[in-house]
Amino acid sequence: MRPLLLVLLSVTIAFTVIPLSTSEGESKSEIKVFGGKLWTFEGIKSDSYEIVVKQISEEGKVLIEVYEEGSLIRAKTIAPEEKLLVYDVFDNLIFDIRVLEVNKDAGWVELEVYAGVFQVYKGALGEGESDLTEEIAGKKYKVSVKRIGYDPRNPELSEVLLYVGDEEFILQSGESEQKGLFLVEVISVFLENQKEPKATIRIYSPQIREIKKTTLSPDLKFELDLSRNKVTPEDKIIAEITLRNEGRDKARDIELEISHPRNVLLKGEAEQEMGNLMPGAEKKIEVTLLPKAIGIGDFKVKVKYYDGKGLLRTLERSEKIIVVREAKLKVESSVDRQIVQRGSEFTLTVSIKNEGDMEGRNVVVFNNLPPEFEFVQGSSEENIPEIKGGEVSEIRYVIRAKKKGEYELKGVRITYRDSHNRLKEAVSENIPMKVVGKPEISVSRDLSKETIREGGEVEVRLLIVNLGDAEARDLKLEEKIPEIAELYFNEEREENTGSLRLSLGEIPPASTQAVIYRLKFNERGNYTIGPTKVEWIDSLGKRNATTVSEDSITVKISMKKIALFLLLVALLLLILLAKSMTRREKRPRIRRRQVIIRARPKTSRGGIPKR
Repeated sequence: MRPLLLVLLSVTIAFTVIPLSTSEGESKSEIKVFGGKLWTFEGIKSDSYEIVVKQISEEGKVLIEVYEEGSLIRAKTIAPEEKLLVYDVFDNLIFDIRVLEVNKDAGWVELEVYAGVFQVYKGALGEGESDLTEEIAGKKYKVSVKRIGYDPRNPELSEVLLYVGDEEFILQSGESEQKGLFLVEVISVFLENQKEPKATIRIYSPQIREIKKTTLSPDLKFELDLSRNKVTPEDKIIAEITLRNEGRDKARDIELEISHPRNVLLKGEAEQEMGNLMPGAEKKIEVTLLPKAIGIGDFKVKVKYYDGKGLLRTLERSEKIIVVREAKLKVESSVDRQIVQRGSEFTLTVSIKNEGDMEGRNVVVFNNLPPEFEFVQGSSEENIPEIKGGEVSEIRYVIRAKKKGEYELKGVRITYRDSHNRLKEAVSENIPMKVVGKPEISVSRDLSKETIREGGEVEVRLLIVNLGDAEARDLKLEEKIPEIAELYFNEEREENTGSLRLSLGEIPPASTQAVIYRLKFNERGNYTIGPTKVEWIDSLGKRNATTVSEDSITVKISMKKIALFLLLVALLLLILLAKSMTRREKRPRIRRRQVIIRARPKTSRGGIPKR
């Protein structure tokens, strides 16, 4: 008996195929995985491999192709009774394919397919014990022993009932059996420790699973691509239709059926024949569509073809086509007021609305002011990247009027690009503007004296000047004055209520009005005049006001009071002097005697005078 050894090499696991002795005494390293008839374009497929009957020649030979993970790894034309052996990169047998019979008229072949096997389990199990095989195509299977009929006289006749996965095996010691994709052998039955019977089991299996029939057929992939699906009536749409055969048989008698929305015209035929498409081949066609009216609809393409068995297959794709209005920008400009004063500010609002459906791009806003106006906020040129359909964009300018007169703000002009990159423009209407003059009132106060004596007077002169270029109307003056003072206008005394209020009427441009009055102070102290407030109505009817701060007045004691005070002081001094003289005359004389006191000389302790 000549043993045959198959070794599967990988990065981490090595399986050794051990030959099995069949009942005829043959060495066996493969198991049968398929036997039967296959028609042309049919095959068998496992998880990783596929064997296909591709063609039967006139000589009765068969072209067989073997694929791994979808890639062709072996192809050979063989006659009946011949074999096709397929090995992996390590020269391990994968398949042994045998052609038994060929019927070229009917178009079928009878095959037997054997797969190289590998040891996936070896171990000793007792009754009720179980274990797992090595991985087979990514899965482990349970091996369990249900019963051991041990024969102590003839152990080789002992019978074992076991399961591998869902397959049941009843074997005597030394027997093997194939079921499904498992080849199971009971090597021996023995007593462990002279008590418990156990069976030594070995299992072989190919590294494939789930063998099933397949049919070789075309696999047509269909793509539909529109150059644009949101368009205007001026646009043109290019529809690109791509067919690609990813199967292993040709697609036969391919036909296209095209349907389009009513608002879109098709340039060309709605039905087209494209013939056959071989495996791996690709065809592309372009169809031109011309939008004519606003609306939404479906562009549909249906593909019909036949496979190798003459069965009709259908594919369908659709894309929506939206025909909309082209971008159309409208610009309007407005001001918050059309009559303004010189030097004042007003707001100009520019509103840009897209009345179309497509976006307007690269919008440039041109706003050129007359030289009598200037921008406070904004500039003569502004940019907006895009304005979408139906949207409104606003720009607000703050503008100052520099000179009196009547003017016209020219319309704001915009330029933009539509969806076809065409340059378009729009202009708003002109806006009339009137710039009126502005009265500018200046008020000053002048005092004749800031320091006076009691009973003295101060002349107050208020000077009101209109430095502007418009008349100031309804001029009113109010000035705070000390209530203790006497108020005189034009040599006439007026009632003093503590506030001077006058209505001065109008002051034309470059004109001056003076208000003069006198205040007499009879009591000394410190007093203030003001503040002063002047109000007027300008050319727009708006009341304005300006103020002047306070001025101080010091009132000192009068000269008469000082003279009287000095006279009283002098009189008092004279009286005191007279009294002093009178007392001196009446005082008696006192005789004075001179007394001379001599000092005694100092002596030392011994009584001797010190020198």
